[in-house]
Amino acid sequence: MRIINDCGAAGHLALSGFWSAASHQVRDLVECHQLIEYFRHRPSDAQEWFESDGKERYKKYGFGKVFDNLAKDRGAAKFDLKQSFDFFSNAGSHPSTAGLAWQMTDVGQKLIGPVPHPDRFRLFVGDLWAHATRATLQFVDTMDALNRDHEPIRDQFRFSHAVVAGAQQLLSEITAEQVREFWK
Repeated sequence: MRIINDCGAAGHLALSGFWSAASHQVRDLVECHQLIEYFRHRPSDAQEWFESDGKERYKKYGFGKVFDNLAKDRGAAKFDLKQSFDFFSNAGSHPSTAGLAWQMTDVGQKLIGPVPHPDRFRLFVGDLWAHATRATLQFVDTMDALNRDHEPIRDQFRFSHAVVAGAQQLLSEITAEQVREFWK
């Protein structure tokens, strides 16, 4: 549910020009993706994570700690989640020059308030789609690994066509006029 909520919130925020807030949603999605994979490799830690709170959870299951443990368990990652996590943390979760740059449409134009931008939106949605798809596939793999006595989800529900069709829909051309119309 969190991945779906992150996608919806990020899309609406980005379409409205709230880039920093939209970036925070992608950062959260990336962190969820990594936790899903982590629990596939260390299923016994899932209950401990669930029962831990605040600083205790962050100390044991923060992004960096989980990233390092995953590298030990499975080796190098297929996708560089750390690069995305760092970028979207700086752009959306922490005060930074990257976050300020997200609010600019051209060099030197600092703007206050939402700044819809069709090209940036398309690039952002492409990255959002890629992360959401990878996280969903990781979730399916994790559920299959943890439920070996059931038929694999991939065999029960074929969804690769939905991924391709979804990407075509999300990455189709978006005009400045469409962004302005939505933003009214």
